[in-house]
Amino acid sequence: MPEEASEAIEVQRPARVLPRTEVYPRSAARPVTSAPSTPGRRLLSVLGKGEPRPVSSLLHTMSPAELVAASSELLDEGYAFERVGSGIKLRFRARGESRQTLADVWARLDLFGKSGSLVPAHVETSPVREDFDPGEDVGDPVDESNSLVLSCPPSDLSLPVAGCSTTTRAVLARRGSGKTYLAGVIVEEMLSRPGRGSVLVVDPGGAWWGLLSDASGGPSSLPILLLGGRRGHLPVKAGDGARVAEVLFEMQPLAVLLDLSELAPVEQHGVVADLFERLWSLGHFLLHAVIDEADEFAPQRFGALPRHQRRSLDQLSRAVMRGRVRGMGATLVTLRPAVLSKNLLSQVDEVCLGCFVEPSDIRAATSWLENHEDHVTDRQRAECLGQLPVLPAGVFYYLRGGEAPAFRRFRTRAKRTYDSSRTLTADFRAEPHLGRPAQDVLAKVAEIMARREVSVDEEDGDG
Repeated sequence: MPEEASEAIEVQRPARVLPRTEVYPRSAARPVTSAPSTPGRRLLSVLGKGEPRPVSSLLHTMSPAELVAASSELLDEGYAFERVGSGIKLRFRARGESRQTLADVWARLDLFGKSGSLVPAHVETSPVREDFDPGEDVGDPVDESNSLVLSCPPSDLSLPVAGCSTTTRAVLARRGSGKTYLAGVIVEEMLSRPGRGSVLVVDPGGAWWGLLSDASGGPSSLPILLLGGRRGHLPVKAGDGARVAEVLFEMQPLAVLLDLSELAPVEQHGVVADLFERLWSLGHFLLHAVIDEADEFAPQRFGALPRHQRRSLDQLSRAVMRGRVRGMGATLVTLRPAVLSKNLLSQVDEVCLGCFVEPSDIRAATSWLENHEDHVTDRQRAECLGQLPVLPAGVFYYLRGGEAPAFRRFRTRAKRTYDSSRTLTADFRAEPHLGRPAQDVLAKVAEIMARREVSVDEEDGDG
């Protein structure tokens, strides 16, 4: 080959611009430069090798609330938990395997033990039923004739009848945890006590009609007028909110169950807005309003709201925040405290916290507990937040501030009326016998509901 060609070939050879490196590193281990920044990273650093670890060792390194947050984080990332003897281990979720919930994890792993607490047995804790008035013994017999008995046994949680109409409270729990059931017990107690004023239940889902029947399916002795819904004594249509307010005012004391389940959401918002706007203009009288699915009518603002929903939020906010001097109180029932108006939630006198699993809802509960730091210790708060994701249905934490603060855990007593809010099963009795008001009462209500709305121009013309 000629010398010129050889030089040309040498010139065309590609030059190596990268140093020689191994395709795979010799070791997969990487130096840890800083501590894990989240509870999930911390838990993964302990369980990431796939070896089982005793639960007690985990609780020595993080609080119960942090363990719950860490588990939620890892479940979102595709991990699953398994029990191995007395310990747990972490693995990747198999293809097609459904995501575990926090409740599934804790129940399956039996992390509570016999004590029902995530706190290790050797750690000293204050009783979760502790009442912060040292002069009261929670084990003393309860005068049930002068108390609202909400728990079983009654000594766990019985509230004074005095002031019950103007009290504001929130019942907060996920679906299926017994929040509507507990609110129904509250209504039962109020209706069985004299001098309690009027009671209004706003039922957007049609789950409350069982108040008109006893537990065995016979007619209930509670005096309740059912307006609207498929079983209503009288129908309710969009635009009837002001008339319902007049029924409550003119026929007091009266218990009204307002079933809005057959109305569209925008119509439900309009009825509730008109109802509370008219109630405010009617003057002072005792009325306790139970608002089921309260976040539907008083949502936390995350942007512009439809007109009628904005009106219902405004009217409910005024009633809850400023209604005490007019004789008005409220029980707000919702499964999502994170989306309930914080203006309303900040004004409640007492709260019942049931099972939560969503981190945003637990954060909302955390914020509420922190607002009562003078009455709840750090240890009590950690225990409560650690147990919220796995509380059984019907078990709640009760927290009250003010002059007589209290913090207790209780189990809801059995209802005396029919449980129409329970999950449908094969043996569900769909049509028990419902109570009915006297005919003269229904006639008077029908007359009020049939009134025509008088416009401002007509009123000026009459004058």
